Parts: sequence; C-alpha cells; structure tokens
Amino acid sequence: MLTADNFFYPKKDKYVQKLYHGVTEKEQDRLSQLNEMTNNSFIDFLHVGKDDTILELGSGLGILTEKVSKYLDKGKITGIENSVEQLQKCPPETSRLQFVQGDVQALPFSENCCDKIYCRYVLEHVPNPLHVLLEAKRVLKQTGELFIQENAILLIEFYPRCPLFKNYGKNLYCFSRS
Repeated sequence: MLTADNFFYPKKDKYVQKLYHGVTEKEQDRLSQLNEMTNNSFIDFLHVGKDDTILELGSGLGILTEKVSKYLDKGKITGIENSVEQLQKCPPETSRLQFVQGDVQALPFSENCCDKIYCRYVLEHVPNPLHVLLEAKRVLKQTGELFIQENAILLIEFYPRCPLFKNYGKNLYCFSRS
C-alpha cells in the first residue's frame, strides 16, 4: 500500500545520509547569510527569558544558538545537530551554550526539561516530522513553548497534481500539544 511515508522516503537508510545541508565553504557562507537576514526577527519571536532552558533542533553551524545564548543570564541553550561536520564549525561552548550530536527524532534528553524548543527549516529534512514534534512535546515542560519556522510547503504545486504531497503537508499543521 502506498503511504506518504513510503512514497516520500522509500529508502530511509539512504535518505538519512542526505538530510544535511552541504558543508562546502560556499554552502556555509549561504547559511551564514540566511542566518544574518532572519535571526533577529526570530529571536524577537522567541521572547527569550533570562533563565530559560532552551533547545534548538537542528542547530547547524550554531549561529542562531550562540546569538540566543547572549540573551540568557542563568539559563542555558543546547543545540542538537546530527552532522558532525556542522558541529565542528560551531562556536565554542560556554556556561550558557552547548552543542550535542544527535538525532532530532530521538532526543537524548529527559522528559519535561525545556522551557522553549525551536527549530527552523528542519522538518523538511527529516524522514518523519511527526516524530520530531512528538519528541519535542516529550521534553517540553507542561508550560513550555514550541516554535517552528518552515518553508510554506503547501504553496508548492506539482504537475501532474500529487494529492499525497498536499496531505503530507497538512499533517504537519495538525500537531497539537494536547
């Protein structure tokens, strides 16, 4: 039976190797420029509290992670990234900033440990975005907040039409905290 999962990710093991942005210097420059354009407005959106415990899913180069850490006093931000190459280019860790290598679909954190979790342009790169959202729900405190910034995938059109893709996109928006 054809499902969204096996339609989009028929070879998950091979797909996992293609999840990451490239690590060439040109690609890193592009990602840095994108961060420069979008980080300030996203930080305003987060409403960072000085004592917040924050998790960034798919922290990449750690550019936004480091910038958020500067708003913290007693709080801490952890960036989780699957790509070792990306982690090697992250800024140095501090008392408020750390990076962890891991899978955003199986977070290596205890339940109810984060005040805020955010991810930007990550769900489009994982085999099962719902697993990411369920993991975020698991590690968020009951009063925690989840922030997501993604491309508007429902605006993409295929010809011939692909109703399976539209349903896949709609499912991303159906996730709720309850």
